[in-house]
Amino acid sequence: MGGPDVISGVIDAVGNLWNPDEQAANQFGFYPNPVTITGADPEALGQNFRLGADIGVAPNPGDAINLGPLVGLAKLTPTTIHAHAGKAVQPTLAWTSPVGWRQLRSIQLRLYRGARPVGSITIAPLSARLSSHGAVTLMIGRSRLDHAGKTLTANLRLRLPQALAGRTLRLAVQATDIHGQRQLDPDAGTVRVSR
Repeated sequence: MGGPDVISGVIDAVGNLWNPDEQAANQFGFYPNPVTITGADPEALGQNFRLGADIGVAPNPGDAINLGPLVGLAKLTPTTIHAHAGKAVQPTLAWTSPVGWRQLRSIQLRLYRGARPVGSITIAPLSARLSSHGAVTLMIGRSRLDHAGKTLTANLRLRLPQALAGRTLRLAVQATDIHGQRQLDPDAGTVRVSR
């Protein structure tokens, strides 16, 4: 086997053939470093992959497998946003693709009040277009996109309405690549909206 093969997925290590205490997932639920198979069964099962089938070769004990994300990783800064209703706030959303930012068709930042969606911001990387929907207002002229290497960064300037004052919103991020593959980070951060 050559270099580590890339396999997508958030991994449930319990019951699989590696030691989750020594080869732990990062805070995003992905294994950032190659995982060494420690058992003999090539058909180790995870939440959404089967090693032998997904990499096209049956791994042997001691082989290093890179359990990487399919579309990439989101990073929202700060993860807890403190916003005053009606006033601008400036979070930064970065998405790093394992291949390159030009492989991204869209990135969407979704705002939820409980389980109910209340608004979203959509980023189209290839056309450098930004748009907002629902209860969030994106200040397009004061927001910008940057890219470096495999990472696309959106420096956003947005406002939330008085109707959301006193609420805490959950933020989810979903990216779709040019092949139509999607990846969701359902708990990328929160917004605490004060009056």
